[in-house]
Amino acid sequence: FITPSRSTELLIGFMSNLTQDTVSPTSSSDWTSITSVSGNLAAFYKALPATPPTSWTLTGIGLASQSYASAITALSATTSSTVPALVTQYAVGGSGSGSTASVTSGSSTFVVGHVGIITVTWSGTGSSVSGVVDTLGNTWYAVPNTLRQVAISSIQHWYAVITNGGTGTITASFSPNAGYPSIYGVEFSGINTTSPVQT
Repeated sequence: FITPSRSTELLIGFMSNLTQDTVSPTSSSDWTSITSVSGNLAAFYKALPATPPTSWTLTGIGLASQSYASAITALSATTSSTVPALVTQYAVGGSGSGSTASVTSGSSTFVVGHVGIITVTWSGTGSSVSGVVDTLGNTWYAVPNTLRQVAISSIQHWYAVITNGGTGTITASFSPNAGYPSIYGVEFSGINTTSPVQT
């Protein structure tokens, strides 16, 4: 679960390596936007209402006896009256090679002043993301406390304030080499560019 420390200044961004997820509260008044990203990864996002619940609970349904890693990030809106909006989904990048040291997303358009957030996933627990870059020169940071590693999968969120716009690609590198690495990402408007990550 996640407990927000502010009310209307939050956006919950959630990406999970699961085939099915339920998020509570799940009424339409609580969750305004839910999108499916790709394959067995889904992204749930919304601007919090003026009076949010005291906590959000995620329930995931895995594949048979397999365990998948999940993470939640809350982003801060520009102001308390700003409603963050999903602008675009980045092109998905992935590789099935067990010896792949990096993975690059497809060509995507980046807009100055927006905030991008990506989920990097890979198999196993023996590797970590050594860095994320894009071809436009934006700076990507690991979101604290989002690295999750379980028996068969790992996940971590990275974000960037878009200062260089245009068409580009995102690349995540691993140390040591990671199996089945993937990048999934979205870009939001209305996010505080000074302190994007709330929790």
